[in-house]
Amino acid sequence: MSLGARGPVTATHRVRVRGTIVPYDVAGEGEPVLMIHGLGGSSRCWTWALPSLTRRHRVFLLDLPGFGRLRHRHRDFALDTAREWIERWMDAVGLARAHIIGHSMGAYLATQIALDAPDRVDRLVLVSAVGVPTGRSLADCIRRIPAGWRHRAPGVWQLLLRDALCTRPWLVWRTARALLAQDVRETLARIRAPTLVVWGTDDPMVPVACAEAFRNAIPSARLLLLDRAGHLPMLTKTERFSDAVVSFLANEPVGE
Repeated sequence: MSLGARGPVTATHRVRVRGTIVPYDVAGEGEPVLMIHGLGGSSRCWTWALPSLTRRHRVFLLDLPGFGRLRHRHRDFALDTAREWIERWMDAVGLARAHIIGHSMGAYLATQIALDAPDRVDRLVLVSAVGVPTGRSLADCIRRIPAGWRHRAPGVWQLLLRDALCTRPWLVWRTARALLAQDVRETLARIRAPTLVVWGTDDPMVPVACAEAFRNAIPSARLLLLDRAGHLPMLTKTERFSDAVVSFLANEPVGE
């Protein structure tokens, strides 16, 4: 399966999780990396970062129930059970341990795996993570969405619009409300996985102050701020994002 003109060709596999056939893509060779998308998106959000990551790693791309290729399984998704679902998928795939990269909601779920199943996480990359209170209402977050497109690369609309339109609005609304109610700050100190926090300085959805909260709370976490990038830095600053993540996963210096 090709993920787009800028992405490598991947192999699609299928496993059964809780009675559901779950497709997922794999590309590259090396240490395993699991990438978890955000709310309203799909694994397609990682497309442009794949060429760099797959040179050194075996990358696993997964759509959560209710999103992407699993949008028809929308009744199977709940924020408080999603971590367990991901771990069941890892068991079905035979993925005992991996580097985990999560974006937004996916970053929140990645922190939960690192907290509750630390033996499954080698290194952790949190991109535009949610889970720290911002003082904003859901309506305020919705109003800010258009500002998130101020810094965008050509082709982003085509890449993401289908996923956004196909995701059930009630699922996005319910999950967004649940995410806004989370506060992970008191738990982050228990994360033992080496962690890189990545943020766009112009993120209109999750203010950059939240990046500092994650960096300060997680022991020895590193922070990479990307100028002129919004909530999707892996698409608006792909080269810098990919270079930093590849370096971090190899335990090499990251340009901070």
